[in-house]
Amino acid sequence: MADSTTHLAPILTSRQRRHPVDLPQDPTEEELARDWTLSAADREQVRGCRGNDSRLRFAIQLCVMRRYGRFVDDYAGVPARILNFLSRQLDLPPVLAVELSRREATQQEHERRIREYLGLQTFDLPTQEQIERRVCRLPTERLSPAEIAPHGETVCVKRAGL
Repeated sequence: MADSTTHLAPILTSRQRRHPVDLPQDPTEEELARDWTLSAADREQVRGCRGNDSRLRFAIQLCVMRRYGRFVDDYAGVPARILNFLSRQLDLPPVLAVELSRREATQQEHERRIREYLGLQTFDLPTQEQIERRVCRLPTERLSPAEIAPHGETVCVKRAGL
């Protein structure tokens, strides 16, 4: 029997899948304040990391996950303005760039801690199936991925209990 979800357009474009986070290259003061400000609780989480580079990477990932719902794969795309806005909040010296951690285990541990701190769950097969069932019940008129995405987000938020 054919899967009823095979005719749905993907939520992310192929470009978004290859480059899932498109950070602003010259963020405004308002964007910095809105998307890159760390709370006292955030800074406490960051302090759990060893070393300045590790703290900065954790802060980047925390803010990116909160704003974009994904983790950064390559820190080369993080503008110096964002790096230094975070560095000032953490009392770290200014930097022009930050490199990926040499230890994959460290990066995975940061991602785990951030998910736990933000109350997020891994997107698993039961969640995917629940989203697909919800999307398949939408009206039969053609909806764009942008119109479908909020329905999937609602399912995810309800499942996470947020």
